[in-house]
Amino acid sequence: DLATYDNNASGEVNTILEFAEKRPGYVKNYLASYYGGSLVNLDITANIDSAKFLINGVRWNNNAYDGQYVSNNSISVMPLAPIGYKFDHWELSSSPSATLLDTSNQWSYYYNNDMPAANWYAADFDDAAWNTGKGKFGYSSSSSYTTPLDYGTDSENKYITSYFRSNFTINDLGQFEKLSANITYDDGFVLYINGKEVTRKNIAEGDVNNKTLAITYVNDATAQIDIPDSFLVVGNNSIAVEVHQNSVTSSDMTFELSLTGIGNSSATTSKTPLYEGTISDNLTLKAVFAQDASLVPLVLNEVCTSNQQGYADAFGNYGDWVEIYNAGDKDIDLAGMYLTDNAS
Repeated sequence: DLATYDNNASGEVNTILEFAEKRPGYVKNYLASYYGGSLVNLDITANIDSAKFLINGVRWNNNAYDGQYVSNNSISVMPLAPIGYKFDHWELSSSPSATLLDTSNQWSYYYNNDMPAANWYAADFDDAAWNTGKGKFGYSSSSSYTTPLDYGTDSENKYITSYFRSNFTINDLGQFEKLSANITYDDGFVLYINGKEVTRKNIAEGDVNNKTLAITYVNDATAQIDIPDSFLVVGNNSIAVEVHQNSVTSSDMTFELSLTGIGNSSATTSKTPLYEGTISDNLTLKAVFAQDASLVPLVLNEVCTSNQQGYADAFGNYGDWVEIYNAGDKDIDLAGMYLTDNAS
């Protein structure tokens, strides 16, 4: 009947929308796997707005690139100086990174119609009685999960909150400047490190329990969370996450998390214009340009050699003319300058 058709069509549309939302992440992860590395951050900037770059031989018509690159692969970057400027040096900084938890990491989890304990997120909480499984966790009619979750016997009254715990090791607090957590969630979450709340998304402020609903519905939203080293301890560290649904009739639930340690940045400079190397960690390149005093940034922008009725001068004559354009960012005194056909 028509109602059944509408429901089926709506489900197909939701599946297509979900695929479209997730596709960029899948493509990037596939490319990283294909080229034998992992995704790292790559930032290329310049100290002037009019600069451009050749990145792996392809012209990048912008003065900045802010994106990702696949580690263990080579890269070349050539700065292109605008008129009136010359390349001076590169400022380079890199931040070594290390994977502490990947998306397929094993977690202890509790998913029922009650809270496991008031202190379930504490660093010394004993979760030995919990179930264990590997990410990705959840349920949905249109997605696959490494560890499917059972929301109970009543699809009209599903469990609202799921609880997850895991551990990672820090040998030296000076090893990392911060940690970066990348989480996929549906619909809201609260994140704890060593028993302290780091952040929450789509969850109202105040106390939370297993009946706390997420503020709004989201479909496999993603978030990147920076965790300062003040949350960390030497040795074993605990991470705990509670994921909340927006409704007891929610059609899907998702939890997936990876954790990366971002090392302290090291900075160097280089006078060689062409940067070539193999990217292993997060990398920032800044091209520094200086004004070239030997080059006057004046351009013959337009020439008219037969001005018969276009522009008249102050005396009503239609003389031939040239337009001179200043491509620099400072005024230029034209006194003593002239045009000549004698190059010597």
